[in-house]
Amino acid sequence: MKKFVPGFVLLATIATLLISSLITSDGMDPVKSKARLPSKPAVEAGSLPSCNTEDGFVSATACRECHEPEFNSWFKTWHRTMTQEASDESVVPSFNDIHLTSRGREYHLHRQGDEFWVDTVDPGAEMRAYINGQSDSSVNLPSVHRQIVMTTGSHLHQTYWMQNPNGTLVQFPWVYHIDSQRWVYRIDSFLSPPRDTVTFNIWNMKCIGCHATGGEPRMSGPTRSMHSVGELGISCEACHGPGSEHVELAKNKSTDVKSAVAHPGTMDPVESAKVCGQCHVISRQKNEPYFLTHGDPYRPGNDKFDTLREVVLFGEDRQVQQDHFPTMVKTGFWPDGTVRTGGREYNALLLSACYTRGRGVSKMTCTSCHSMHQYESTNKLITRGKTGNASCIQCHTEAKYTADIQQHTHHAPASAGSNCLNCHMPHTSYALFGAIRSHRVQSPRIPNSGPGVRPNACNLCHLDQTQQWAAEMLNQWYELKPPNLTIQDQTVSAGATWATTGDAAQRAIAAWHLGWPEARSVSATYWKIPLLADLLLDQYSAVRYLAFESLQKLLGDQCPQYDFDGPLPHRESVRQEVLSLWKTMSNDGQTELMRQTLLNGDGTRNQQLVDSLLEQQDQTPIAIVE
Repeated sequence: MKKFVPGFVLLATIATLLISSLITSDGMDPVKSKARLPSKPAVEAGSLPSCNTEDGFVSATACRECHEPEFNSWFKTWHRTMTQEASDESVVPSFNDIHLTSRGREYHLHRQGDEFWVDTVDPGAEMRAYINGQSDSSVNLPSVHRQIVMTTGSHLHQTYWMQNPNGTLVQFPWVYHIDSQRWVYRIDSFLSPPRDTVTFNIWNMKCIGCHATGGEPRMSGPTRSMHSVGELGISCEACHGPGSEHVELAKNKSTDVKSAVAHPGTMDPVESAKVCGQCHVISRQKNEPYFLTHGDPYRPGNDKFDTLREVVLFGEDRQVQQDHFPTMVKTGFWPDGTVRTGGREYNALLLSACYTRGRGVSKMTCTSCHSMHQYESTNKLITRGKTGNASCIQCHTEAKYTADIQQHTHHAPASAGSNCLNCHMPHTSYALFGAIRSHRVQSPRIPNSGPGVRPNACNLCHLDQTQQWAAEMLNQWYELKPPNLTIQDQTVSAGATWATTGDAAQRAIAAWHLGWPEARSVSATYWKIPLLADLLLDQYSAVRYLAFESLQKLLGDQCPQYDFDGPLPHRESVRQEVLSLWKTMSNDGQTELMRQTLLNGDGTRNQQLVDSLLEQQDQTPIAIVE
């Protein structure tokens, strides 16, 4: 077993570097002075990471001359716009005199010509106060004037990077949620326990590794600040490797030109998966100081992926135990070892039989289903012609998986129950206010009752049925051994159980599925409304958001206005309004399922049972920070 640095030692190292990077250019500790920072910064205002040309990066524009179609398809993807210079083209929301308030602190967004600026609590002062145990919002901290020079994200939400006088880029503590068109305090945008404490990100330390191409933190030297990238965003060279040699060979019309770059679509499946896995992973640097100075040595096609990386795999007989890691890493996985943090699909792939048992072209890798160029849509980058069951029947060609699929699924061929993905890749990962598909490919089964277990695929559709019912179906159809279930899991519907007694991850997954169209088609609506109304008061802001999203789908235009991040009286008022509306609705005629969905025979709530379940709610702290 490999030895890991204890979490508190690593955090202490990071804290030291963090403070160093937040100290102002003249050495002044910002928490000890409320004066405005010097007007002459150590670096040019608005400067971005320099181009890392010494490592052979040439940027995507150099690829375009010979690979116009590939350049154009990549250019449309969210990978390309992952990180950009702040400009009118890249910044999604308005910065025109916007005032934001959270935790008693005020923030002002405004424009100075073509530039984007914020007045914000000094990040160095806030971090120093946090370390000194003075993170309460009542502590008076100095304000600073900072330029926003860079953005990350353009699909679901966007975050912004402020430039410190020494050149370090620090994350502005608000993000813009694109779907709901509103600003969200960064702490509240994740599935994490309610808290007032600051959660600063420093671009150099972590984000540069996956939100840019060929990033080098360079957290060394007197300033511990400046850094470089091959290119902002996820460009051609992130997947194909630095292109200088390839470009030079192409100019000389050499026959070796193709060998100078990596081709994930034709590589060995294990090596191909690592190309995506360099970013879509929860991993650990074996030598954190080396990474902070030099960056990750891995390049697509080389053999250095495992040189400094340790992919985190939890569960029985895996290489590490969970107590080696801080809460944020541990709670990114279900108890069975399945990763549940969105964007970390490589961890899931490594535990999938399609990968571990596959041989040759039948060994599943990322490009078995996804493409950066030949995709159906930029949303998920599914390869054209491989949506739905098409990806699976590349290998599973037998008639029971194709022409006679009902023989295998026991569901109508065109139904959600005959969609391979719903059963073998259910939505049990969480990312950015939503549930997404797990990429650990497994056959559906009902686990033994226990704290925080991963919701099973059957009951994510059949939310109004019990786990006992699902286990009986699987035993009847596939002769699977029945699990050991508590009386509660035998008598109360899975959806009601997860939404009331579950931990925050289970509640989030349940809240999303209560509005999922496939689940709505097979499980009634009436009983879901009061459950979702209760979740409007959940301690976790992300759970509240998901509950309201589902209520909007179920109630349509009748759904009242609601601010998931608003004050408690507002949230309670909306909850009561939803419950009043619910009492006017039809009970869908499903009287036989009343008690297991927490209702009395007359359609009213079985409040005694509801209260009993809520008292059992799992309060284990969960932090899924994508």
